[in-house]
Amino acid sequence: MISHTNTVLGATGLRPLTQRSPLRRKITLLIGALVCLAIYAHPLACVSAETSELLDKFAETKIGRIDSFVAADAFRIGNRIGGRTLSAVGFSFTQHFIGVVEKDVPAASLGTWVLVYTTGDKSLIKALGGEQEAAVPFLAYIHHLMELGEGGPSHTDWRSNFAYVRSPVDQRLWAIHWTVNYSNEWNIGAVFVPHADLDWRSGSRLFGNQPVHSKPSCATGNDVQPGCDEAGGSASVWAHTPPNAK
Repeated sequence: MISHTNTVLGATGLRPLTQRSPLRRKITLLIGALVCLAIYAHPLACVSAETSELLDKFAETKIGRIDSFVAADAFRIGNRIGGRTLSAVGFSFTQHFIGVVEKDVPAASLGTWVLVYTTGDKSLIKALGGEQEAAVPFLAYIHHLMELGEGGPSHTDWRSNFAYVRSPVDQRLWAIHWTVNYSNEWNIGAVFVPHADLDWRSGSRLFGNQPVHSKPSCATGNDVQPGCDEAGGSASVWAHTPPNAK
């Protein structure tokens, strides 16, 4: 029997809309737009400017190929994921994603960004390049991020982790969110996007598609390897080959 939680009101890391457009964001985006217009920049240049304002790059996670992934098995209540029990699965997640079965999931590199301030889905999706670019293509990647636990890029306190994934049921983009609750157990849910009444809190971590830009030495081994970004910044690379999900 599957336990359910309300995926809207119970989405840790989401809060009711209060100040949708902070003055700082308005001024920054206005200046960015004027600069883009002034130099006739390509639209993607403007997206990059907004991304740097909304999001701070935190990490890059390399995930090896996965032969098979069955969501109903992986996200069963009571399962252990990354050393923690999965204690709650949201109703909307069950409706839209629990029936997912994926075969021959390719290796990938996912980026992790930290929200600089509280904001909504429309701005975040735009910053990631639109719905097609923002969508994480396989649910198996989300499960793998949870499996990494403290050894990976996900928050393992009350703060939210989330990624945009397209539902096979209605073909819409949904935000899958996973958190560790005060009992030190995983909760996972989903909310439709863009949601008119909910924002993501500053400090939440957003996961999305990310090309591989790490040094060769970061691509080997199964351990966390911090500080491997080419630019020499503080972003970390998790190079890890997951066991095949059955």
